[in-house]
Amino acid sequence: MPERFYYSDSISVFLTKTTNEIIGKLARAAQHDINDETTDSWVEEIDVLKNAPSTTVS
Repeated sequence: MPERFYYSDSISVFLTKTTNEIIGKLARAAQHDINDETTDSWVEEIDVLKNAPSTTVS
């Protein structure tokens, strides 16, 4: 059964990876053609996630 995700890491590791490293993992895992729209979407989503405010649960 194929993986249900293209990228998986802990938050701390994700935050240390460059956008290009993450895009590379996504691209290698993709099972479809990747166009500029897809790549641009991934870059935007990565940027949002990296800049999301962090919160702690007390």
